[in-house]
Amino acid sequence: MKLDLTPRRPGAAVLLALLAPLASAQIATEQATLLPGDVAAGDSFGYDAGLDGDTAVVTAPFHDVAGDDAGAAYVFVRSGTDWAQQAKLLAGDAVAGDRFGLWTVLEGDTAVVAAPDRGAAAGGVYVFVRAGTSWSQQALLAPAELEAGDRFGDSLALSGDALLVGAPDDDDAGDGAGAAYVFTRAGTSWSMQAKLFAHAPAPGERFGHSVALEGDTALVASILGFGGAAGTGRADAFLRVGTAWTSQGSLFAADGASGDQLGRWLAVEGDTAVAGAYASDEAAPDAGAAYVFERTGGAWSEVQKLVASNASIDDFFGWPVSLDAGRLAVGAWLANEFNQDDTGAAYLFELEAGTWRETSRVLNASVAGGDGFGWCRLDGDTLLLTAFREDAQGADSGAAHVYLVSELTRTYCAGKPSSVGCVPFLAAHGLPSVSSTETFEIQAWNVHLHEAGLMLYGFGRSNLAFHGGTLCVKAPRVRLPPKFPLNYGLPPCAGLLRRNFNKTIQSAADPMLTVGQRTYVQFRQRDPADPTGFGDSLTDGVMFTIRP
Repeated sequence: MKLDLTPRRPGAAVLLALLAPLASAQIATEQATLLPGDVAAGDSFGYDAGLDGDTAVVTAPFHDVAGDDAGAAYVFVRSGTDWAQQAKLLAGDAVAGDRFGLWTVLEGDTAVVAAPDRGAAAGGVYVFVRAGTSWSQQALLAPAELEAGDRFGDSLALSGDALLVGAPDDDDAGDGAGAAYVFTRAGTSWSMQAKLFAHAPAPGERFGHSVALEGDTALVASILGFGGAAGTGRADAFLRVGTAWTSQGSLFAADGASGDQLGRWLAVEGDTAVAGAYASDEAAPDAGAAYVFERTGGAWSEVQKLVASNASIDDFFGWPVSLDAGRLAVGAWLANEFNQDDTGAAYLFELEAGTWRETSRVLNASVAGGDGFGWCRLDGDTLLLTAFREDAQGADSGAAHVYLVSELTRTYCAGKPSSVGCVPFLAAHGLPSVSSTETFEIQAWNVHLHEAGLMLYGFGRSNLAFHGGTLCVKAPRVRLPPKFPLNYGLPPCAGLLRRNFNKTIQSAADPMLTVGQRTYVQFRQRDPADPTGFGDSLTDGVMFTIRP
């Protein structure tokens, strides 16, 4: 029997919100779906993942090859645009129930995989290294002082030859107060450098439930308590000088409330840290939020609070967060999309002039209700998103999806909601090309199911008031033939219109559609129930540059 470690939320109501105009949006186009051949129903492939360059590690903690729920992890590598499985990682001492792969991290040729349920839940952490194309276990980390129930390995962070491991049920500072361990590697040997405790430890706070590490900076979260408000959450910062780790204050939300669980997910890069608070009620009950902190002169302070532009009840936005090079990915793995509960989504943010702005929302039409798509890892222009409940190879077998984050394709402008509350928007998948045999599909989502619509394209952007909305494509405009949308969910906002724009580009019917041409597209549909009498529903716009 598989253990379900995460809550489902049947029947949650959806609160519709108009997507904000996106100043300089990014579009994530799917490059590959990662599926090992031996994953089966209930394995939860994609429960966690690590990404570094052209290598990804994706775990399946309920895989049964070494015993019921012993767990496994899979390594995939990219060559050009193709991804292939390179290795399958198993614990050297695997036994049933260990759930090897509940958490993982990857950097370079080192992958770390945790089994916090190992050894009567004392926990253990396995280090694997790659030589050429072969992976081998380098170490098993399980300090002798561990006790049953400590759950060593319930969080991981890796930076160079330093590894930070959380043990949130450690009792040294009080029953369930928690701890975190720092290990360092010299050659091929690992040794414990420090054991960290909360700045003001208290029983039940579960310090170590989440960790982040970069260089000499470590963050460790206590999600179940702060200042007497149960479950508010905070993250304690530590700085390493030589081999000693010292306190650098705490990160907490100025408007934090009981139950927010700030720090359930953490990310740090340079002097910037992001803490997810998936149970924040800022936009709606448990819609979630993410807080951005900056370090100045050794002190951390909150600088921005992020919420999803279309936040809804129980989305769990902020679970997880991933930060890299001025980009931020935030998962909302219980978001309701495609008129289904808990399909999940992810949001991309970009740092512009000192402010983080939401630039796109990443959805996947292959996921269904309850799949939990949105477990995100970001590295450069690559975004890895997993859905550990996706039924790709059996119920809850799981899947992982790789996206390229392109600056050549952007959404812009603002759509016009229909008279019945549908919020239409465009998404793009693939790459626009004059020669590729692959599709470049522009999709219009959340449109009326029983009305024909058409796409307009042109070669400039506009902001022209039109029938109560905005016409986003500058004249002269080309009208593509009208089509009726497909049905992807429950009416009325169940329409999906798909067009392979590469067919239009490659048809040679329009000599303007050539390499390097910047092109703008918008979807327009009749809305006969519109009380204003204008009778139109309009999406936002998509801008793209045609490639060879």
